[in-house]
Amino acid sequence: KKGNIKRALGTDDGTDGLLAQGDDNTGTDLNALLPVPISKKLKKGNHRVNDMTADEKCPVEIKGELHIRNESTDVPGTKIELPIGTPVTDIAGAELEVDDVGSALQFHEFCRTFAEVLKIRKGQPEKVLQVITGGGRIGREVPSVVADLHISLLSVIQEDREENPSDYSRNGDAWIIDTGKYISESTVISKELPVDCLSQGVLGYKKLSPSLKLHVLNFLCDEALSTTTLKNWVLKQHESATERKVAAREKFRAVKEKEKELKEKLTIKMAKPRFLRNGAEINSLVSQIKEAYEDKKAVIDEEKLGGLVRKKPVRIDEGVAYWKLDGYCDKTAIMRQEFDATENTDKWFMFTEEEEKVIKGHVAPRPQLKRKNKTHTLAGHNALPISSSMKTQTPVSAV
Repeated sequence: KKGNIKRALGTDDGTDGLLAQGDDNTGTDLNALLPVPISKKLKKGNHRVNDMTADEKCPVEIKGELHIRNESTDVPGTKIELPIGTPVTDIAGAELEVDDVGSALQFHEFCRTFAEVLKIRKGQPEKVLQVITGGGRIGREVPSVVADLHISLLSVIQEDREENPSDYSRNGDAWIIDTGKYISESTVISKELPVDCLSQGVLGYKKLSPSLKLHVLNFLCDEALSTTTLKNWVLKQHESATERKVAAREKFRAVKEKEKELKEKLTIKMAKPRFLRNGAEINSLVSQIKEAYEDKKAVIDEEKLGGLVRKKPVRIDEGVAYWKLDGYCDKTAIMRQEFDATENTDKWFMFTEEEEKVIKGHVAPRPQLKRKNKTHTLAGHNALPISSSMKTQTPVSAV
């Protein structure tokens, strides 16, 4: 008994008495251990499950769909129904057919990006869209705001081809006929582009539907994108953006260090007994900390907005892409694009504020959403932040 400490905790006879609770000898009678009430175990277990962490409560994704995790188990429960949104039919004040919205977005984003280099006037793209979609107009001439933009694009293309830019008259046929020639010479000619009508000049152009006029305009935009003038401008913007980004990061570090020092000073001041504190000094430090915080926030915003950025969808699902495009919908920015690459068609949808909250949870970056071999950009190309004429990849990148 003296040599066995654990055994000494029990009774002397070793038959009728109980071993010490928790004895881990091989001869321990498990039935003799003091039982823990089953109800207590269950209560503890339920408390652990229902008191899930924030991460456990987050919706989980299964095969591209969001589900709310069941509280009683680790198995996902209710599937979250994603809102489809309302079809977009208005871009920059222009009423459009549903199938033409993508083309209008492509054109408008192009003008946003290259307004400076192409000397596009404020409000001109919106006016062009409104005139083009306004249907047939009485009179032989093409409205000057539309003709001027076509002529501007033609001049950039001709300079790149080392041709003397023609001195077009906005009321003449020459700029329309030349546009038709460029379309016919293109290596990628869409069946939708009306070469025959354009050869008739103004009369032929006036016969075109709003949809075909948008196709013609976007063809010239795409041709301009491949010119040296626009390529050099894009590279210059990227270089400037990189320089601004480096400067912004240095400024951010300086502001953050200043904020840290101010907070340390405030902590020391507040550690003193109340009757020894200097109210004026404390108020001054609080004001300086608030100012430093605002400076830091301003630097972050400046870094986000600075430079030319190729826009990409914030998320791609099967036949659906979600884009963040500002200025097209009231109080919301995320738009849904349904596309059919085979038919070369797409449709666009906008969301209400409540619907966008649900969509934001769906498009939020998650590690499992990364795709290595699939890209879908507003540019339509990986090399340049520009759109292609494919309707399934309609809009362009923006600054």
